[in-house]
Amino acid sequence: MTTTHHKLRITNDGKKPMVFQIEPEGLQFSIDPNEDVLVNYDYDVEPLELRLGETDDPVFGAIVPGDGDLTVEKNGRDVLAG
Repeated sequence: MTTTHHKLRITNDGKKPMVFQIEPEGLQFSIDPNEDVLVNYDYDVEPLELRLGETDDPVFGAIVPGDGDLTVEKNGRDVLAG
């Protein structure tokens, strides 16, 4: 089976922080105005899903990994590693 490599840059061009949640773990990270993160995702079958929506909660969107490995880099550091 061939592994597919994806990179996705998420940039906050808004005036408020954006908060994303990683499903199903419930881990969260924020992107402040004028900041960005780089999402790296390697998978075999199921691609990453990015869900965006409006809510009164601070969560702006969700990243739902399929069957692969996910890292989210902010300023060169994996924000999911703790």
